[in-house]
Amino acid sequence: MEENMYELPFSEYIKYANAYNKFAMVITKSQYAIEVNHLTHEEMIADLMKKTRPDIETDNWGNALNPSECYNNGNVVVAGYPNYVLVELPREEMLSNEQFECLKNILLEIKKYNDNNKEKGYGINYVLNVYGVGNINIEYADYQNKIDELLNQLSRYVSDNVDIPEEVIIGTPLLQNKLGNR
Repeated sequence: MEENMYELPFSEYIKYANAYNKFAMVITKSQYAIEVNHLTHEEMIADLMKKTRPDIETDNWGNALNPSECYNNGNVVVAGYPNYVLVELPREEMLSNEQFECLKNILLEIKKYNDNNKEKGYGINYVLNVYGVGNINIEYADYQNKIDELLNQLSRYVSDNVDIPEEVIIGTPLLQNKLGNR
């Protein structure tokens, strides 16, 4: 399998998860981008941050030198490996409609996968740990059997009034009509 296909749909990752192994993704206000099989989760996330927002000055670990420019303030960061997903919600900003819809599609893929295992009577379900601190207050928990409940909670944290920072599109644009083709 080819590495770092930033536009790889999450449904394809799930289908071939054992071949891809671990992944990290970001869902910004403008795009969905995923990186697979590349060193550690932290390094993949730092790489995605650096590629999408090269204008943010960071330390060696990928942390913004200016706290108000922290990548996690407005973006969803997801990391995982076969049968495990960890979702960190934005710390300061609400979800845009596009971020919510993208995250919703990912969560529904996990639900579909887990439901298929239940129907077959075998298979290892995805553990789905999600948390939010700050403005999006979602309790850290395993939501693998409560995805509909989680989506209901998340829908309360969606806003039409969001700032969309300039960024380099490396993945799948969320705002097709505003971003056009790359």
